[in-house]
Amino acid sequence: MAQESDMVFLIIEKHKDSATAFDELIYTGITRGRSNLVIINFGNEEYHDKMNGLVSKINTTNHTQQIVNQ
Repeated sequence: MAQESDMVFLIIEKHKDSATAFDELIYTGITRGRSNLVIINFGNEEYHDKMNGLVSKINTTNHTQQIVNQ
């Protein structure tokens, strides 16, 4: 059974391991937070770019939903 928490801290470091395993860890961290997700990135440029893309999509979606709901 998957564990969830109201708040999750996801700490991303530079990695040298398998990209697939690292992607799975990132996915697991992101999907475990019920309310709050804090991401701390210590110099991993690959995931910085990926996370910025996701945040941009979320912000655009939320903004669109707010306009529709008004």
